[in-house]
Amino acid sequence: MKRKTLVPLFFALALLAATTLPAAADICIKQVRHTDPFTIMGQTQPEKNENLVIWLGKNVARFDTGGKFSNIVMLDQKKMIALNHERLTYSEWPLKLEAMVDKAVKDKADKVDKDSEAEGDKDLQEFADLAKEMAGAMFAGLEVKVTPTGETRKIKSWNCRKYIVETSMPMGKSRSESWATEDVKFDPKLYWAAANAMMLRQPGFEKVLQEMEKIKGFVVLQESTSEAMGAQVKVREEVQEVITTTAPAGTYGIPKGYKKAN
Repeated sequence: MKRKTLVPLFFALALLAATTLPAAADICIKQVRHTDPFTIMGQTQPEKNENLVIWLGKNVARFDTGGKFSNIVMLDQKKMIALNHERLTYSEWPLKLEAMVDKAVKDKADKVDKDSEAEGDKDLQEFADLAKEMAGAMFAGLEVKVTPTGETRKIKSWNCRKYIVETSMPMGKSRSESWATEDVKFDPKLYWAAANAMMLRQPGFEKVLQEMEKIKGFVVLQESTSEAMGAQVKVREEVQEVITTTAPAGTYGIPKGYKKAN
């Protein structure tokens, strides 16, 4: 099993940037994300532009990426539903990193060819051991530092303050310039809880949340540079619109006609 399989875990964490709403209201956040081209382990990734739509409800959230994929996070049920809109399929995942790894291993085991069962078992065990080792290492050495700068700026209609967010872990580090506003009419903790649902119960992550509380308000613009495995990735994320409204029927459920992925 090659280690590059799980390299995106670091960048996913680095991008992660986070629980009460008025009754009978949802929040819709529209965001654009641009990732510069980068090369990692000899493989070059082209630049990427994505349109993101995020719905926040009571104990539930939905993240739509580019119209192809959606993740529905159910905090009260401690699970996530991943939707593939191209294949019209869905899969369910527990909201716990170790359980998620165990499920991935089990799903992969179900697909192992019986003729290569011995070799498959070895690969599966290596995959499981490596995934858990990396997950444990990430959180054991994870450190986040938030520095308020006092610099202010108006972004769209929001009055914003600038913060520097520095993240380090055994696999690499990242630095972000984050602009946050208190003008939005919802609690940013809802976003943090949903976006970081897989990590909330990891030992040591509470220290990260405490540090992130130094950011007053909701981040509407963030420019990040992450470094790991000899690669440097630059990402710009900007919120275009925040609306308080009622989510369309079915937003937080599995669409009709979708089949469970094998």
